[in-house]
Amino acid sequence: MKQGSMPAIVAAMLVTAALLNGCAKGPEALVASAKEYLANDDPTAAAIQLRSVLQKRPEMAEARFLLGKALLETGEVAAAEKELRKAIEFKYPPGEVNPPLARVLLMQGQYRKAVDAFTGAETVSPEGNADLQTTIGLAQMALGQAEAAQAAFSAALATLPAYPPALLGEARLKAQGGDPSAALALIDRALGRSPKLTDGWQLKGDIKLSQGQVDDALEAYRKAVEVKPANVAAHVMIVTLLEARGRLEGANKQLQVLKQIAPNYPQTFYLQALLAYRQKDYATAREAIQKQLSLAPDNLPGLILSSAIAYEAKAYVQAEADLLKVLQTNPNQGFARRLLVRTYLRSGKPAKALETLKPVLHRIDKDSTMLALAGEAYLQNGNAAEAAGYFAKASALDPQSSGNRTGLALAHMAAGDTDRAFRELEDAAAVDTGINSDLALIATSLQRREFGKALAAIDALEKKQSDKPLPYELRGIALLGKQDRAGARKNFERAVALDPTYFPAITSLAALDLADKKPEEAKRRFEVVLAKDPRNVQALLALAELRARAKGSAEEVAALISKARHGSHS
Repeated sequence: MKQGSMPAIVAAMLVTAALLNGCAKGPEALVASAKEYLANDDPTAAAIQLRSVLQKRPEMAEARFLLGKALLETGEVAAAEKELRKAIEFKYPPGEVNPPLARVLLMQGQYRKAVDAFTGAETVSPEGNADLQTTIGLAQMALGQAEAAQAAFSAALATLPAYPPALLGEARLKAQGGDPSAALALIDRALGRSPKLTDGWQLKGDIKLSQGQVDDALEAYRKAVEVKPANVAAHVMIVTLLEARGRLEGANKQLQVLKQIAPNYPQTFYLQALLAYRQKDYATAREAIQKQLSLAPDNLPGLILSSAIAYEAKAYVQAEADLLKVLQTNPNQGFARRLLVRTYLRSGKPAKALETLKPVLHRIDKDSTMLALAGEAYLQNGNAAEAAGYFAKASALDPQSSGNRTGLALAHMAAGDTDRAFRELEDAAAVDTGINSDLALIATSLQRREFGKALAAIDALEKKQSDKPLPYELRGIALLGKQDRAGARKNFERAVALDPTYFPAITSLAALDLADKKPEEAKRRFEVVLAKDPRNVQALLALAELRARAKGSAEEVAALISKARHGSHS
């Protein structure tokens, strides 16, 4: 029998058995049966029995209490709280209800309420008191009150020595305090007394992972799901670690188990999207990540993965929207900023790429990828001199890549050995499957006004990016340098034909229009951009400049500038 098919079959059998038993047994017998299920770690079956009881005896306080405990074990926290409060309403002893009710608040993240409501609360047994004190300790930990947490755990252990959940609480404190060895010793002690304590195996996996011991962490997480197959967090970690190690087949198998246990859990959709993305199945990845974000719209990992999927699928508008949302919340998220720059460069928005880079240009000196992106952004914005400088820095930092030759070439260029430098740049561009070496060669050639060499390098770039506007924009710039205005115009128009909003080429064409005494034609080009993108700041400012040149009214110019300013903050 397949592993993934077992939960559904078992659930169906339990429902059938419970219905049959419900017809044959009275409420007291069903409650006794439910207690046995709970004692055998089967809260799902217990809940079925107890719901049968409450259909006949809704006021039966004990059944309410036990159903609340069962639902708490299956993670149905809101339903558990409802049943536990009804148990008190129907006069079940508060001392029995307080420990699980405190855990409800803990699981809901209501840490302060848990501490305030249950510190000093009544319990009826040493086990209940140890349970309650442990919950208070965990709530205090979540509130950052380490001393109060330790006091609560100590109180639990004083009531019931070596109480495993309290030992785990102390282990969490030790780990938090930077003493993983002591934490692991406490965990092993807890597991020695309670080998089926799934939280213990989970915590052990977390600590082993923090120490870089991935195999040991995986073993602990596997043990956590062995003793409690419904441990969603442990399943998530197993899939995550297998994916990180490139063991995609194993990760997919584990994901299928997770989908059986928690099919609508946000992390299930996230991992499904991640694995599909790793296998370049972008359609499946996109569908899964949209489901995850519908459940958790502001989840940063989800937004970052969504943007990466959209970028690979060339859905640049979606990628931009996701990345802007990430950076608004976390401006220091390096991957998001890097991908946003790439998105702007690939979608023909070099000015926005440079605007995105400028806040971090002062701190990318050790990041060859960002330096190369800065070089590409400056080049696409027409600043060959700045571009060459950034490409040189990028290549110096990454001498083992194809940038090695590029870096040497630029160093030789700076030393005046021009012929040798160009040979090295040409060699680097020939073997570089990307475009950084090509762009470095083009930037250097344009900077030195060696337009023939620039055109040869642009021809090579076009073979790699014939469907992109960049090669035609660069060729137009080089041809302008050779005073071939007709050839330049033809290439700029080709760039705009490929991308009607590609602003560098539109600006170049408008400049040619103005030189030919055709200001209305220049104006029309920017109006076409605004028809597609009414908030395009560059187009609004360009129109303002044209109106000012044409001696338009001050009010009209000011209105365009104001609209551009508001557009930049929208």
